[in-house]
Amino acid sequence: MVGDHDIVMDEMTNSLMNSEEALRYLGLDDVMELKYDSASDRLILFEIQPDKTVYDGTLADWIAQMRDEVEKDREAEFRRFCAQLEMGMGESGHRLEMRDSVWRIRCNAMQDEAGNRVIYGVIRSEIRRAFGDIRYNRASDKDAMLDMLSKAAITEFAQRVIAREDCPTTYVVIFDLDHFKMVNDNYGHMFGDEVLINVTGIINRAVGNHGVVGRLGGDEIMIVTKGISDKAELRPILREIRVNVEAAYAGKLDNVSLTC
Repeated sequence: MVGDHDIVMDEMTNSLMNSEEALRYLGLDDVMELKYDSASDRLILFEIQPDKTVYDGTLADWIAQMRDEVEKDREAEFRRFCAQLEMGMGESGHRLEMRDSVWRIRCNAMQDEAGNRVIYGVIRSEIRRAFGDIRYNRASDKDAMLDMLSKAAITEFAQRVIAREDCPTTYVVIFDLDHFKMVNDNYGHMFGDEVLINVTGIINRAVGNHGVVGRLGGDEIMIVTKGISDKAELRPILREIRVNVEAAYAGKLDNVSLTC
């Protein structure tokens, strides 16, 4: 049998996810469910995909835990939301600005069998900036060896950025290492792996906060830029990568010139 809670949560979740704005950000958002029982002072936050409990404890402990996540000049709204939870207030909507995201919350109050008011809510967390910190945290999102995203994650990210209606100027750079097969053939794959790791450091230092880096496979690398408005800003970054990769192994490899 479907309970009142299930009906309320389904309606609230569908309402949030079917809005035009939610669809525009589809795939970039996280959706959580919230439950707060004021009688027991128990707050539960549950992430829908993947299914996992994000928090289970007292409201006061959660407030302390979130202290560094809430924008300092937006703490008043966060405190107001927590106070309404504690008082068991009814239907309400909130917009909370976190450090890396914006939480849009819709809440409803119900009574349990003992007559206590319980707050149920849905939280949709959207990345605050189009190029905010990328939230790919699963093991499969990272390359198994190199300090960069996997092929699936970097190509997905590039598609998401380019598909945005408000997409800023973005460059997708794809390159590989010249003569890398000769390095593997002459020095072995273990040395080849060391070369890739060193080259990754060169790339990450050059790109810094101006892009996201991923491995397409083998020695093929992709960079998706951010905050670079024209090619004049892009060229020095690419030049730094090219020059430093070549310099790293200049004169160190017999009959092989490692360039990109």
